[in-house]
Amino acid sequence: MSWRLIRGRKVTRSKGCLYGHTSGGADRVTVASWNVENLFSTGEFAPTIGPKLDGIVSTMLDHHVDILGLQEIGDQQALVELLSRLGQDWHGVLSTHPDHRGIRVAVISRPPETGADQVVDLPGASPAN
Repeated sequence: MSWRLIRGRKVTRSKGCLYGHTSGGADRVTVASWNVENLFSTGEFAPTIGPKLDGIVSTMLDHHVDILGLQEIGDQQALVELLSRLGQDWHGVLSTHPDHRGIRVAVISRPPETGADQVVDLPGASPAN
């Protein structure tokens, strides 16, 4: 799969999710980004995982999201539970570099990933405090 980013296409915010797409019928791909705020399957945030996952899945299906960038994934099991609710057509990659709280980023998609680079520091960026 090749990628082309197109500036100026439809971008919408819904239920905390930012998504956009290009028109093109069967070739249309909807990409979204979502800060899921402490999505942990264990610990103090575990009681909120069920309703959060329900909301994520509902929004993704409502907006026909094909690729989703996630921020604040707490653990591997949280991502596994999300993928399980979405079904077998979904694939995901979780960062191997959590921050000091154990929180990381992930990408999930319908098309299977063919590789993932783990980038810790962006060239030219100032260090986070």
